[in-house]
Order: sequence, then C-alpha cells, then structure tokens
Amino acid sequence: MQKLLTFIIAAAIIYTLMNAKLDQFQKEKQATPAVEVAVAAGPDPEPEGNFLEKSLSKLLINILKTNEGRTFFENLIQPANRPLSAGGEAFKLDNSKLVEGIFKITTYGEGAVGPASCGHIVSVRYQLTTLTNTLIEEGEKTFSLGSDEAMVGMSDIIVGMYEGQSREGFIPQKYAHPAKNPNTAYKLKATLLSITPKLYASPLDIKIFDDEIAYSTPCLCGDRATFDVNIKRINGDVIYDSAKSGQKISMIIGDLAYPMIFSYALFNKVPVGTRTVLAQGKYLRSLATGDISRIFQKEQPAKDEFFIIEFKNFEGI
Repeated sequence: MQKLLTFIIAAAIIYTLMNAKLDQFQKEKQATPAVEVAVAAGPDPEPEGNFLEKSLSKLLINILKTNEGRTFFENLIQPANRPLSAGGEAFKLDNSKLVEGIFKITTYGEGAVGPASCGHIVSVRYQLTTLTNTLIEEGEKTFSLGSDEAMVGMSDIIVGMYEGQSREGFIPQKYAHPAKNPNTAYKLKATLLSITPKLYASPLDIKIFDDEIAYSTPCLCGDRATFDVNIKRINGDVIYDSAKSGQKISMIIGDLAYPMIFSYALFNKVPVGTRTVLAQGKYLRSLATGDISRIFQKEQPAKDEFFIIEFKNFEGI
C-alpha cells in the first residue's frame, strides 16, 4: 500500500511539472514568428533523463493530451478522506470529482430533499443547446436516471442533485445521444423538480473506500457492471457472498431490483480493485418496493444495523 501511495504522490508531482512544461511549450509555440511555425509545429521535444524517466514522461504527455487523462490526474491531487484505519489499509479517491470533471458540472442552490441516485424517477426542467448556445430543445421531462428515456449523459449530470437545485453541464461527444448527432457535444441546464421514491442514500451515513485506482472510465448510470459482492456484519459474519456461490452479479447501474446501495456505490466507480462500503441495512432495500432486495432469500438485514459491503472482481464495462 505504501508503494501505491508513493506512486500517487509522485504521479501528482510529475503531472504538475509536466502541465507547467506543456503550458510553457504552448506559449513558446504561440510566440514563435510565422516563418518558424513549421519547425515549432513538429514532434514534441524529446524528454531528458534515463530510459525509465523518458518512458514515463512520454506516457504522461500522451495521457495529458486527452481530456479524460487530464481529469484523471487532476483527480489524484483532490483532497482525499482519511484512511479506513490508522494503518492506512485503504483510502478514498473522490471519484465524484472525476465525474464532475468529465461533464464539467456546476451546481447552483441548495436543497433538503435528496440526493437523486441512479434508478430514481426524477422530474426536471431542462434546456439543451449546442456549444454556441443554439437551442436544441427545452421543456420538462420525467424519467428514471439511467434509462433510455433520457439523453446519455443527462442522468449522470443530475445524479447527486437535491430538489430545487439547478446544474449546468457539458455532454462530450462520446456521451451524446446518437439519435441527435453522435459527433456533437452539448450543453445542458437542468433544474430538479422532484425525486421519487422518497428513499435516499445519504452521503453523511455512508462511507466508501477504494484500494486501487486506474486510468479508466468510471461506471455511469445505465452502464452494466459485473462483479462479486460480499456483505457481512461488523463482527465478520457473512450474510451474502456471490463468489462463494459462483454467481457474479451482473446489473445495470440503476436497476431497482437490486439494493439501492449497489447503484449508489457503483456510480463513479472505476471497475478495478475493491470498493468497500459501510452502510446501514436500510440501504440494502430496493428502491422499487422499499423492501428488502431479492438477493436475500434467507436472512433479512436489520434496518439500523451496520454492514460492510465489498464490491470486487470486476469485469470490464
């Protein structure tokens, strides 16, 4: 674990330095006289150092040329929560910052009812425009977060909102609805009018920890995730273990048939390593019925009891 933390710190430092060098290099290119542009526009300068240093520098430069790469490394240097224990066996990567970076989300106002999670039915007032502010459509819409009823990307911008809040976001080309134009990015303005049902996963009640990170796209509403899950009491008694039964969970993020904590915890999860969640039994209930999820056939978890839930052995999304 210490080696991983050392790598993260080193990567953050290298990122900062490389970003500064790239900015300087871009400024120098812009300041170059027109007659010299052809020379300046050639390949990036060869990094200095030994073979490992050169290879790492080239890798980071290539990653930083992509929006997702820059967002990933910026996320590494966001403030992180305290480790699960004093020994530092686990740490929390604030992946909400990664999603905010992908969709360039800005939130306005406060609300007391919520937050909305994948699977919730929401009513929103929205405006969709091109990047040059040409209106495409506007109105009010009611849909389930993660369903086909909403434009791809719209659900992910709304997740985490409270009733009465407004948000602005940017939907990149890869998340745009193919029926409109797969090669066009959009801007979205949305106000959340209502959330149904009135069953919410409160961020204050739930603790989430990751033991591994990766340069990869996180799970979003409507994505299919395949994984093993282990649920146990604080004393270590296991009440559910998909690996032991040999049957992985394969679910759409937002599927109401599964415990609401599944969709809540897996949204923004980069599908590597283990995500450990500490939550009460009430969050093991289904959003669809407000009752215990179908995965529990024998034992029904007590609503106020705390459980440790581990999501692991992910397959690619």
